[in-house]
Amino acid sequence: MAAAAERFVQLPGVRLYTRTVGRGEPLLVLHGGPALSHAYLFPGLSPLADVAKVVFFDQRGCGKSSKPADGRYDMATMAADVEALRRTLRLGRVNVLGFSFGGMLAQEYALRYPASVRRLILAGAGPSGADINRRLAEVKAAASPSVREVVDRFEAQGPFTGDAYPPEYAAAADEAYRPYSFHRLPGPPPEVADALAQVSFDVYRVLWGDRGEFAVTGVLRNWDRLRDLPRIRVPTLILLGRYDLTSVETAREMSRRIPRSRVVVFEDSGHFMYLEEPEKFLGEVRGFLKARRMTGAPRPGPPGRRRGTPRAPTRSR
Repeated sequence: MAAAAERFVQLPGVRLYTRTVGRGEPLLVLHGGPALSHAYLFPGLSPLADVAKVVFFDQRGCGKSSKPADGRYDMATMAADVEALRRTLRLGRVNVLGFSFGGMLAQEYALRYPASVRRLILAGAGPSGADINRRLAEVKAAASPSVREVVDRFEAQGPFTGDAYPPEYAAAADEAYRPYSFHRLPGPPPEVADALAQVSFDVYRVLWGDRGEFAVTGVLRNWDRLRDLPRIRVPTLILLGRYDLTSVETAREMSRRIPRSRVVVFEDSGHFMYLEEPEKFLGEVRGFLKARRMTGAPRPGPPGRRRGTPRAPTRSR
């Protein structure tokens, strides 16, 4: 694989760092967190360069990208960044792959800029902040008494205002998430672990909130696109691990609403299915990108009931 091409792209109010590998139809990758960088996805997703021009970038305020002077971090603004980046790089219609929080942003982008999207891949992502909070309550309840004691003790002290969680609290949160993050692996490889540790906490507090890992109180609390999913008319691939924090029920409900979509469950994976079952993950994405059309005819998205839960919290991203 050829070396990645790196550059900074100046957009209105922010400068984004990009890294591009491969040739062919553009595949724009939206990283998760919120408030991580693209670096934890690069080792696992860069092999897709054999079928696409894969464009990674750090979202505003994250990684090597600049922080906006107005401190603005919301879904509409971040989706506008994606569109401005697409236009500036002259990518034309793009395939979009969003992982975790990036999958939430990908839904927002596809709904706001439908003419810009060719295909959509949502990996480990759900449709609303309310579903995140419902699931987080279950995760906390399933944790050991000792973990819950640490979490409750630190969260009772009030908002987290520093540049990182206190080490004891962070370790307890990691322990609570571990069964959902990885199933067959003990954890991420070192290069991915290092990237996952680099959280832009100022961005995180705006999007996720400052009350800790087990309650979304920031911008994402009121984000909800479940009822809008039938407006996504492009072919859509929904990926998740069997033990993911995104439930299979949620993924299937999303697929029932998105007319041209299908769900693939990675039976031996948690949230990080691209690390635990890499050959299957790359095979599914390659096949989807190369397919001329989705199997089956488009169908209307039924309203249905809100069910299940979305993506894993930041400690798992």
